[in-house]
Amino acid sequence: MKKTDDILKLALTPNDPPDERLNRNILLQAKEANRMEKRTINKFAAVVLSAALALGIGSVSIYAAKKLMLPDEVAEDLNDGGILDAFSTEDAVLVNETQSYGGYDVTFYGIVSGKNLSEFQPSSEDGIHDDRTYAVVSIQKSDRTPLPSTSEDAYGDYSFLVSPYIHGLNPALYNSFTMSGGYTEQEQNGVFYRLFDCDNIEMFADKKIYLGVSEGTFYDGNAYCFDEATGEISRNEAFDGLNALFELPLDSSKADPKAADEYVKSLYEPSGDDGEDMEPKALDQADTNPDTEEVFLEYTTEHRSD
Repeated sequence: MKKTDDILKLALTPNDPPDERLNRNILLQAKEANRMEKRTINKFAAVVLSAALALGIGSVSIYAAKKLMLPDEVAEDLNDGGILDAFSTEDAVLVNETQSYGGYDVTFYGIVSGKNLSEFQPSSEDGIHDDRTYAVVSIQKSDRTPLPSTSEDAYGDYSFLVSPYIHGLNPALYNSFTMSGGYTEQEQNGVFYRLFDCDNIEMFADKKIYLGVSEGTFYDGNAYCFDEATGEISRNEAFDGLNALFELPLDSSKADPKAADEYVKSLYEPSGDDGEDMEPKALDQADTNPDTEEVFLEYTTEHRSD
């Protein structure tokens, strides 16, 4: 065993010390270590991870990138329906990136898409939405002041919007509300962990796709900028609040431009006699999971088509 430890120490000793964000990732990974044998992780990788944690070195990021770095309790709670198992497959894209804006640190752990990944799917008038994209994020205060638990009255004082945005589509009109978005949220040690889902966005993979995290229940046009000429979506640098924006590294080979065009056209339907007033199609909450805090958001704002 000592010989193995010596080999690992020699192989994993870094030239440079780890940065502060990696240290936070290592701490999160340490809390998850007890679950490794329950998940489909190679036992040798678990041994290497343990040695790396003991040494406190940067090379652990090689192994940390292979799985979601969630605390035990959060992973158990969010895995209702088995969805987190999909993040252990080769189809998952793990990111583990943190952005800090407006007094909050937001970590985007990863994303996975596919059919029937969870036993709980929403439905609308056009049927069951079983082809979904799932993303996991956490939100915490930058000063580490704990956010309230879901059982506290103060929990209602905090609201956040996690939403995909597609290059070329106005984010005010095309976001989690129109894409049948929903989420499950848990609080652990003052940190909100959210499993977000929406209709599968891989069809847009030949375009830039973003995941935005902002304060408030609805899309805030002041938080992001949309260039109508180029279709570019970006953070408003002058915005004094949370407006994190992650670019999703999706496989462009999974794009389906024809399906994407049809999907965009399907999101809005005429609501007025003249056919000019448009409103998003309604999402039926009847088929959501009644035993979790999953929330499927209703978007009822009307707008006039250009």
